[in-house]
Amino acid sequence: MDTIAAIAGCCGGGYSGDGGIALNAQISSPEALALDSLGNLYIADNGNNRVRKVSNVDLAGMKQLFIDNEQILVYPIPSNDLINIFIKQNYTGITLQITDVLGNIVYENKIKNTREIIYTQNWVKGVYFYTFSENQHPIKEGKIIVE
Repeated sequence: MDTIAAIAGCCGGGYSGDGGIALNAQISSPEALALDSLGNLYIADNGNNRVRKVSNVDLAGMKQLFIDNEQILVYPIPSNDLINIFIKQNYTGITLQITDVLGNIVYENKIKNTREIIYTQNWVKGVYFYTFSENQHPIKEGKIIVE
């Protein structure tokens, strides 16, 4: 049996919600959808003459990520020699996985402290993707550029 579920939009037509929870956003006359390889959904919001983006719908199993982006900081991007990880709250069981553009895992570790440093000086220059997971559920994802 197939399941149909809303992943964006509420409350009738309008324009609101950029940067917030997708289910709380107002969209006016959506006409087309596209999904990119990173799991982002793009909605052609015809009534507002905009393309709206819903991040992580693929990674999150069509659910909005439940930790806001400011709870976990990854910097600097781009990186030359190291990446700093700062977690504002003490989450238990957080795992960080970093993959290259081909999906090969280049780093995977359980985060034990609120501050971590990952040394990247021996990594090949390029784009990498990170996913923080808690109890095997993705909670934040993004990309890292190593120069």
